[in-house]
Amino acid sequence: MGVEKQYMELLAANRALIDENSSEQMNAVRDAAIENLRQNGIPSRRLEDFRHIDLPSLYAPDYGLNLKRLSLRVSGDMYRCSVPGMKSATICVTGDVPSLQVSGRCGEAVITTIREASRTHPEIVSRYYGRLSSESADGTVALNTALAQDGIFIYIPDGVKMPVPLQIVNVMQSPESIMSNRRLLIVAGRGAEGEILVCDHNFSAATTLSSQVTEIYAGEGASLQYYEVEETTPDSARVSSLFAMQQAASRLLLDTITLHNGTTRNNYDIALAGEGAEIELVGMGIADKTQQIDNYTRIRHIAPRCTSNELFKYILDGEATASFKGCIVVENRADKSVARQTNKNISLSPESHIYTEPQLEIYADDVKCGHGATVGQLDESALFYLRQRGIPEAEARMMLMLAFTGDIIDKVRILPLKERLACLVDNRLRGGIDRCEGCAMCK
Repeated sequence: MGVEKQYMELLAANRALIDENSSEQMNAVRDAAIENLRQNGIPSRRLEDFRHIDLPSLYAPDYGLNLKRLSLRVSGDMYRCSVPGMKSATICVTGDVPSLQVSGRCGEAVITTIREASRTHPEIVSRYYGRLSSESADGTVALNTALAQDGIFIYIPDGVKMPVPLQIVNVMQSPESIMSNRRLLIVAGRGAEGEILVCDHNFSAATTLSSQVTEIYAGEGASLQYYEVEETTPDSARVSSLFAMQQAASRLLLDTITLHNGTTRNNYDIALAGEGAEIELVGMGIADKTQQIDNYTRIRHIAPRCTSNELFKYILDGEATASFKGCIVVENRADKSVARQTNKNISLSPESHIYTEPQLEIYADDVKCGHGATVGQLDESALFYLRQRGIPEAEARMMLMLAFTGDIIDKVRILPLKERLACLVDNRLRGGIDRCEGCAMCK
């Protein structure tokens, strides 16, 4: 046993405290998670799916943990993470302590903490919490489940449409090295609709590790949009795993954008379990210096006539590293599936590194599937065309990079958010967000 040994010892010494400040439903899955961690450990580079990121080194430091659930003081200015023109409900998470207060209208949707939901909606939490994540052999997921004491609970009943988007603001601020273990449980009933935006920000002077596990259940005919924006610091590490289960005719849009970070690993595991389910999974990362972005995706077509459309893009400069590994599995009952997977990358520096590995596994007949990947520099012919029309080289390069990111931004269906993200991407590419001095989404 390697780096996980310190966590096993911590769990043994503090189990009573962890359980005391959590809920019965979260405690019920803790023993199985600890055993999962004992058997699988933190994934190392020896495993094919993790060979481009050194996860044990991210978990090796002696991080502090807020096991007593102390309220951490954060400046109120850091909570002004609004998007101009977008009316939204907002809930904040400081470290891994979510607020009970939700600002804005939620309609009939239930938005609260998992601890509170364990009291008000125990049957839903018991039925769904940890159900998908427990199937993972990834030790980082097991460790999160073993340590998590609370999280955010979103329940959209049958036929209910959330009146406004929900914005979840994750804030890290600590003078000492600290680790947070966040949970997010989203349950959308039959025909339910909702839009969720998750923003990750870091104002810590020390090294931090943010671990997050998200579980999404989309009922028959449900429609969900889920957006993630990370804008943290070079000393930040983020390990996030999202699991989704979709029933018949449900529609899910997952859009993740990494604007600024240190080291990021995102896992996506999607199960299209009902006939006619649709998933659109898109992502983009902009990195320079020694930043690292690692995205791993797995989409399983389990039922017939399901559709998946996957697109990831990177722009790298300096000594940045990015990797993408995507696997689409079409099982033998999933006839008439349609699956597309694309990864496109631009390298602006000879010192940057891009690794890409799209994969298809097809076990059914009568399907339409395709995948592809490209790695290159800016189109010299397009650059020459713009220069010939009097556009300065620096501006011409900027125009090409913005055009490259355009189809990811265009996937955003909330117009004010789309406009704000376009502005932030433009600012990032022009060097306006060289370091995280505050919440750029507030400016």
